[in-house]
Amino acid sequence: MTRKNFMSILETRLRHIPITERKDILEDYTEHFNAGMESGKSEEEICEALGDPIKIAKQYTATSFAEASTKNNSAKSALKAIIAALGLGFFNLIVGLPVLIFIITLVIVFYSVAASIFVTGLALALCSLLFPFFSLTGVYIIISIFGGIALMALGLLMIIGSTYFTKYTFIGIAKYIKANFNLIVD
Repeated sequence: MTRKNFMSILETRLRHIPITERKDILEDYTEHFNAGMESGKSEEEICEALGDPIKIAKQYTATSFAEASTKNNSAKSALKAIIAALGLGFFNLIVGLPVLIFIITLVIVFYSVAASIFVTGLALALCSLLFPFFSLTGVYIIISIFGGIALMALGLLMIIGSTYFTKYTFIGIAKYIKANFNLIVD
């Protein structure tokens, strides 16, 4: 492989990362080639020493996505990081994907339960206010109203807790990807 081919493949495969990072990486590899040429090595020897440009690009892309997901804490950047990590190894496809599906299901279940409890509390409080004739005595109306308010408060607290759980889940996923990447690279 020649220097031109190596750099062309590397640049093409780095197209998904920010341009400033891409330029820095390409400059580093240009310096590797320049230093190798000055020490008397051929382009083929330098390419062989550097490794496969496709694997190098995958590693840089995974690192870039993982760093972006820890900075942004958004679902989109976390998803990009997850996809990049899955591309790095078969292990992640066999073990990481089922765990990821379980975690996403858990997040959805938390939000669903929290919303259900909130809606149940709202319905209980509203029914007690709007239809008091279903109650046998006035005590049941008061208990129903306060019980509904308590359920609404519990639902809101669970929604807030679910939000924090989601945030820290995405942070954990990003850290897992970084740790996984470090294992693969080392």
